[in-house]
Amino acid sequence: LDITKRKQAEEELTSVKDRLATELKDRLATELADMERLYLLSTRLLQQDELTSVLHEVLTASIELLHADKGNVQLYDERKRVLEIVASVGFNQDFLDHFKTVDANDNCVCSVALKRRERVVAENLSIDPDFKEFAPIAAQYDFQAVQSTPLLGSNRRVFGMLSTHWIQPHRPSERELQLLDLYAQQAARQIERKRAEEALRRREEWLRKIVDTNAVGVLFFDQQTGTLMDANDAFLRITGYTRRQVDGRKLTWRKMTPPEYVDESLRQLEQLEVTGRIGPYEKEYYCKDGSRRWMLFS
Repeated sequence: LDITKRKQAEEELTSVKDRLATELKDRLATELADMERLYLLSTRLLQQDELTSVLHEVLTASIELLHADKGNVQLYDERKRVLEIVASVGFNQDFLDHFKTVDANDNCVCSVALKRRERVVAENLSIDPDFKEFAPIAAQYDFQAVQSTPLLGSNRRVFGMLSTHWIQPHRPSERELQLLDLYAQQAARQIERKRAEEALRRREEWLRKIVDTNAVGVLFFDQQTGTLMDANDAFLRITGYTRRQVDGRKLTWRKMTPPEYVDESLRQLEQLEVTGRIGPYEKEYYCKDGSRRWMLFS
């Protein structure tokens, strides 16, 4: 029997299997390299304390990932409605001075991405009709392609922009852009965490100033048990209680409140649950010596 065609089919099948095996191996190697790069970036970010250093790490990794020539990270000032460069790679001082702040209403790539809250890729600025006004500036600073990816917080609030630039026309692959999204998420989470830490620090400083003031008495209660957790010196002076009694958790608002004022106090606590506010309202308070003193609470 003439089995030439069968042999040819078998050879073709073997060739296809070999090619698919090679492609799968290469793809797995690429996937592994990408995940390793992402893991290393995450590790480096955890080692950074300053936000600027964190953003510079993300920018450097993004430029390497996209085979870009330069790039920058901008933070968004919601009050002034401007993007401001806080990290850059590859740009001279003239560029940094020119783009130190970018108005949110400008027609450059980063501003358009900010307004859309999504990535914008301009692969050839010299012929892109959407950015024809921006083309001369790009030529002046030696780049022809740019992408800008928003740094979005958990509630899609824009924290800033991650942009990379190429000196020749270029469009990143979809795979590269998917990984870039993960890098941008890393940066956004770090910004969110740093801002939350800063807000907490400012609030703690504000609370401490209130506690340390001698103008009014300040006291802190455990909302569930009613136990007095902390008080400033002014409150102790007014009521005669000691710091030891406060630190020993021996006082509760019920013990310090005459019976006829308990219902009003409970109503005020319910109001606190709903509105976040108490009073102002007046009631008498038991002092350490058993006397009663009128006080205004808020």
